Amino acid sequence: MKTGTKWVIGIVLITIFGTAGYIYLKNQIDLIMDFCYKPINFKIKSFVKKNISIEFFLKIRNQSKQTIIIKGYTFDILLNTYNIGTVHNEIPQTWAADNVSVLLFNISADLSKIKMPLIEILNLLNDYLIDKEKILLTIKGKLSVQLFGFLPIKNYPLERTYTLKDLLADDTNPTTCQI
Repeated sequence: MKTGTKWVIGIVLITIFGTAGYIYLKNQIDLIMDFCYKPINFKIKSFVKKNISIEFFLKIRNQSKQTIIIKGYTFDILLNTYNIGTVHNEIPQTWAADNVSVLLFNISADLSKIKMPLIEILNLLNDYLIDKEKILLTIKGKLSVQLFGFLPIKNYPLERTYTLKDLLADDTNPTTCQI
């Protein structure tokens, strides 16, 4: 076989396998970004003087065939429009491939730094008792992940808002999909 023919066959094979690889990777990334999530619970771990520590659990369905490793995140936590704390974590968490995972977020807040007027606190207490849909919890910040076991994505912006009614709901199926 001539050298020129070998080059043509080689280029055609590289093009075919390269295109197939690109399509596969793009499809997996699209599936990763089309995840479904549901806040399933939160619990107060401690409430000492003016400090509160809360665990927030999020059930996530990864529809991709690829495992995602969450390398770290930094989020501001807003209660309605008031910043109640920052969440920072550098401990890796795994988001299983083609599976449902529960991710844990630890929130610590210094209540003395929250600049919420007394009337707003009273309104929150009233809403807690009467209409939990009026209480909004927003997570806003940046997330760093590792895809395909080697591809780092740093500081991916993320913002999600939940009502307290959503957080306290009994239905734990991940139904809210991100597109």
